[in-house]
This record gives sequence, C-alpha cells and structure tokens, in this order.
Amino acid sequence: MFDYNRGAKAGGIAGLIIGIINAFLTLIVLAVIWQSIAEITAKVPTGLTVAIIIAAIWQGILGGLIAGGIFGIIYAGVYNKLPGSASSSKGLVFGFVYWIVIGIILGYFISFQSQGITYYLIFNLGLGLIIALLWGYLTGKLWDRYAGGKDQPLI
Repeated sequence: MFDYNRGAKAGGIAGLIIGIINAFLTLIVLAVIWQSIAEITAKVPTGLTVAIIIAAIWQGILGGLIAGGIFGIIYAGVYNKLPGSASSSKGLVFGFVYWIVIGIILGYFISFQSQGITYYLIFNLGLGLIIALLWGYLTGKLWDRYAGGKDQPLI
C-alpha cells in the first residue's frame, strides 16, 4: 500500500525548503547575469521593485509547497519501483527523472522558446539539475523521518 500522506508531507516540506532556496537563487542569478534588469528596475519606483522581490520569494515558497506535495505523492506512488535501497538514493533517482521531464523536455518548450538559450541553460539545465537532485534527496530523507508516524532526525 502506498503512503500518500507521508509522501505529501515529505514532499511538501522538501518543496518548501527548495522553494525558498530556489527563490533566492533565482534573484541572485537574475541580478548577476542580466544588467538590463537593473536598468529596467532603476526606472521603476523602489516600492514596486521590493514588491517584485517579495512576489518572487512568495512564489517560490507557495509554489514549492504545492509542487512539493504533488512531487511527494508521486514519489510515494513509485517508491517501490525506484532503484536503490535507501530512500534518499531513491529520491535522487526520482529528482533526476523529474529534471529530465520538467527541466529538459518541458523546459525546452516553455523556457527556451520564450526566454532564449541563456535562460534555458542557466535555469533549466544548470540550477534545475541542482534543485531537482536536492529536492529528491530531501524528499527521501523526510520520507524516512516520517516513517510509521515517528519523527526521526533529518540528518
């Protein structure tokens, strides 16, 4: 029997952590790479710039929580079919497959077509792989933590 509640809990918490990390990484990369953003935001009132930053952070947190719950439920459904003996290694495999489907294939049609090659390479192929693997690993660790209703140390 699949433990979907456990998966949703593990994935949701991992997604929340990943959402926060992803939001800050996105802001850092955008600030460093695209100088045009600085030029655009220089013409925008300071309050609006702060609102954009806050919106990016909240989008990362809420998006990570919701997507993480879905990620965890799917992880619970395929858990026994994933290679590996440890939940964290199963999570890494699941994160890698997620990256291939979402980051490479879907990302090509969404990001590459609309944002261009630089955005696709940095966000989908570069940061996307790191985030997907970390997300899978954390989901696996949290999966173990919530085994049998007992909280266990994360590390």
